[in-house]
Amino acid sequence: MKYWYWFCRMMIAGVLIAGCDSGDGDEEYDGLLEIKLQRSIVSAYDVAQFANVTCEGDWQLDLSYPEEEKDWCSVSSHNGHGNAKVAVNYGKNEGKKSRTVTLRATAGGKSVETVLTQKGVDESDPDEGKSWMELPGIAQGSNYRFVTHETTVGGKKVRNYSMLFDTKERIAYWVAYPHCSMYLGSVGRTEAWQTDPNIPAGQQMNASVRGYDRGHQIPSGDRTAARGMNEQTFYYSNMTPQLGRFNKKIWVDLEDKVRTWAKKCDTLYVVTGAVLQTMGGNEPVRYATDGSGKKIAVPNYYYKVLLSLTMEGGTRKYKATGFWFEHKANTGSVNASYMMAVDEIERKTGWDFFKHLPTDVEMEVEKQLVPGDWGLRN
Repeated sequence: MKYWYWFCRMMIAGVLIAGCDSGDGDEEYDGLLEIKLQRSIVSAYDVAQFANVTCEGDWQLDLSYPEEEKDWCSVSSHNGHGNAKVAVNYGKNEGKKSRTVTLRATAGGKSVETVLTQKGVDESDPDEGKSWMELPGIAQGSNYRFVTHETTVGGKKVRNYSMLFDTKERIAYWVAYPHCSMYLGSVGRTEAWQTDPNIPAGQQMNASVRGYDRGHQIPSGDRTAARGMNEQTFYYSNMTPQLGRFNKKIWVDLEDKVRTWAKKCDTLYVVTGAVLQTMGGNEPVRYATDGSGKKIAVPNYYYKVLLSLTMEGGTRKYKATGFWFEHKANTGSVNASYMMAVDEIERKTGWDFFKHLPTDVEMEVEKQLVPGDWGLRN
């Protein structure tokens, strides 16, 4: 019996060892393998972003550089399993010329590559280096205009809001701004409808859009401390064509809730966005006509992403969430069913939100989806 016992133990061990032997080569991988950067060309002042790895199995991520360049980029993970979001850190490019790095994802015998180019300081707009917490990564494009409007509060010049405006579609893809008590007061709606002085008038809508409301991205009600800051919310660049039964109903309900949440923290960083097509989507783009006959793109979706900052004993406490809406008549009120993690909105839009947070904090808060933190339920 003793011999039989040890014979069986040895046979089982042999089977296990054989089963663990993966052979001399990698198994062929036939599934989907992709690596996508949020921005393939970045400013000298941009410091980090995320890469999305799509894979059904184990993968490996490697970096390579041209011979004349030194290592200047790092990733948060060089290997993993399944779909993953990987932080790509590179810091400011102090040089005058651009630099490149190739990111290569490998699974089995299959590999894919993408190239990241960071422009030099002589090739970059210094405005892109602004590290305001609310600013998303600023995309490059011949039709894109990055604009910041400043205002004066108590004799001090402060930022009012920033936007990324598409001069071809004549809408802002996002408008970003801080929300805190400094911006709130007793000024009512100024109704100061006017063209944005920083964008040519022919590239904006004018006083009316047939069949639609002129929907604010930064609401008038978020800027009531001074007349000048409220007037800037009525620039046509801040407007998109919105259905009346969306603008005056669920959208205004969300705006009211944002103001309530802003009063419960030290600063609420807000990005409001308009989406024509989701990443990889082929949604048809509709156009409205303004009073002078110009075509204005009508968003298919709207969103808001929020980052709440509360100071507790000198420590910064952050929480984040997002809201996503199809642009259609909606007379309901905002509840948890409209909430969406910031991560997911990044995947849908391609924008990199709150990129100035420490990487570990950004990765943590952007996956949050906790309705109770915002007083919501289904």
